[in-house]
Amino acid sequence: MTYGSQLWAIDADGERINQSVIQCLEIVQNTCLRRIIGAYTRTPVAAIQREVAVPPLDLFLQLQATQRAEDSA
Repeated sequence: MTYGSQLWAIDADGERINQSVIQCLEIVQNTCLRRIIGAYTRTPVAAIQREVAVPPLDLFLQLQATQRAEDSA
């Protein structure tokens, strides 16, 4: 789902992509994580992410872009 995120997560001006795009991706990720671990729909997303050791998507995308920038420098 985040394949190539080092390139598409940051726009040409160096700004993060639109928050609505991230929210759509988070919905897909959260739905998949809930099904994988069998969590109830009312289980907080943060608890699910901690349980499966998956960082929040916006932080992951930012980390990937930062690592790419450091590697390019």
